[in-house]
This record gives sequence, C-alpha cells and structure tokens, in this order.
Amino acid sequence: MVEQLLTDPTTPFNWEDTYSQWGQLLGTLHASPAPVEHEAPPARTRVRRWWNGGDLHSDPWRVESRALFFDELNTECVSSLTELFNDARRDGNTLVHGWAGFGQSVFDRNSENGIAAILGEDIGVANPEFDLGALLAQSVELAVFSPPGTMPQPSQCRAALLHGYSATAPREPDAGELNASCIENIVRHVADFTCFAEVDQAEIPRWSHLVNWLETRRNLAE
Repeated sequence: MVEQLLTDPTTPFNWEDTYSQWGQLLGTLHASPAPVEHEAPPARTRVRRWWNGGDLHSDPWRVESRALFFDELNTECVSSLTELFNDARRDGNTLVHGWAGFGQSVFDRNSENGIAAILGEDIGVANPEFDLGALLAQSVELAVFSPPGTMPQPSQCRAALLHGYSATAPREPDAGELNASCIENIVRHVADFTCFAEVDQAEIPRWSHLVNWLETRRNLAE
C-alpha cells in the first residue's frame, strides 16, 4: 500500500478515510482477548534495547549513527524518554498489532473497509496507544519530511484515527500516552533505520530535532 501511495500519484486516495479505517481495524483487534503470554511486541523490545545502547553488534557505522542521533537530543529529552521507555507500566494487557502502519496494509477493494491490515511477527501485548502512536508517527513523519502541502496535517489524521477507533475499541485512548507512543514509534523508526538499513547520516539530526520538538509538546492534548 505504501509503495503505491508514494510512487503512483494517480492513485485515488483519501488520507482521513484511511486513518479512520485503520482506527476501526485496531479497535477490533484491541477488543480481542489477549494471549496468556504477556510479552511486549518485539518492536517495542527492540527500541528499548537500542535506546539503552544494545542491538548495535559493535558495528562502527551503527554505533556512530546512534551517537549522531543522541548528540542532537537535548539533555532533558534524553532523561525524560529514558524514563518513559523503561516504564514497565506502559506494557499493558492489550493484544496489539505491534507494527501498525501503511507498510503493513494493502488495498482491499472488495472489503467493507477498503484496506486490510497484515498481522506479523511484531504482534504482542502492550498498551493500545502503542499501535495508535505508530499511525500518528507516520502522519508526523510524512508531514515533516514531504514537500510542503503534499500531505495532510497530523491533527487531521489524529482526529480521523480516533474517530474510527471509537467505533470498535473497548475504551478511549489516553491522550498523554498517545503522544508518548507517537514519539516512541518515531524513535523506533530511527532505531530500525540504523540497525537494519543504510541511511544518509546527514539526515539523522533532522529526526533528533523532531523528537526534541515533540517531547516539549508531549503533555499537550494534541
């Protein structure tokens, strides 16, 4: 789905409708019984290890890339997010997708929703805001790193996501935790870029500055 959206400008696409559909899908998933095994999604485990200095395998490029990211984070942000990432209370007891986003969905013209979400190896147990935050993180990244005016405002995506979610979810998400999970998932993207891909290191500080800015707004409603 994401490949088609970003490479085929002729694709008819309604961002808000898609975010609403994702919200409905996540609400249905989160209403499902959680498994007996209470293990966090591997994606959350990965970002926590990376944040605390693990998963680098002594690879100089990966060590340097992580250092570049941290060098541009302010001290207050590092301290606050370290506490956030290591807070076990956020693990929750909800069955979550673990990797929610356009890269894990396909167009399904024959379904009522129009899209289908693909469940994979990152499924686990966490707070439901972890999934919702992943979708919000993508909306922020698209808005910040795309040409001006080509992507919707994250606030529009957030409203659509929560509107769809409220139709099927067992409870309303916590606004503060939703903001925290958005930041967590942006950091997760940086962690995965530096661990599993090759990126332009000159771009890494841009992500740091984004995280700094979002952290100053984390306790706001949106």
